[in-house]
Amino acid sequence: ECPEPLVVPDNATRGGASDFTCCDQLCTTSAYTPEQMKGWYDLQLGICVVSVFSALFIFLTYTTSKPNRNKKLIVWFSVTSFMSALLFVITNAAAGDPLEAWCVDNTTPKTQSDGGLCLFQSIFITFWPLSACGWWWCQALDLYIRINLNKKHMHMMKYYFSISFGIPLIVVIMYSSLGVYGYSGPN
Repeated sequence: ECPEPLVVPDNATRGGASDFTCCDQLCTTSAYTPEQMKGWYDLQLGICVVSVFSALFIFLTYTTSKPNRNKKLIVWFSVTSFMSALLFVITNAAAGDPLEAWCVDNTTPKTQSDGGLCLFQSIFITFWPLSACGWWWCQALDLYIRINLNKKHMHMMKYYFSISFGIPLIVVIMYSSLGVYGYSGPN
C-alpha cells in the first residue's frame, strides 16, 4: 500500500529476498486529478469545435465576397487560426481518455521519443499558433505601412510569408532537434 497521493506503478519491480513495492506519483499534472483532467479535455474540445467553425466562417466570408478577396492577410490569419483549433479537435477526439494521451502507464509520462499523438500535437501547437502570431504582426506592420508611409502591401507579401511561416518552422526544427517536445518537457 502507498500513502496518498502516491500509487503503485503498473511496472513496479519486486525484489528478491525482500518483497517490496515502489510508490510513485500518479501520471498527471500535479495540479489536477484524472477526473479534473477529463473535464478540462471536454471543455477544450467544446471550445475548439466552436473555434474551428468561427475560423472557417471568417475564411469563407473573406474568400467568397468580392470586396474582401484582396485582404490576404486576414485570409492567411484565419487559415492559421483554423489549423490551430483543428489540431486540438483532432487530438482531443483521438485521445479519448486524457491519461492515455499523457501517460505510458499510470506513473510514467510520455516524452518526445514515444512519438504518436503527443509529438504530433506538440509540433503543430508550436507551429500554427506561432504562425498566427506572425500574421498578427504582419497585419500591424501592414497597417503602419499603409497609414504612415501611404503604400500598398502587395510587394511585402513574400516577406510576410517568410515571417509568418519561416520563423515558426525554424522554431519547430530547433525544438525537435533539442528533444524538448512531450508532456514532461525535455528528455
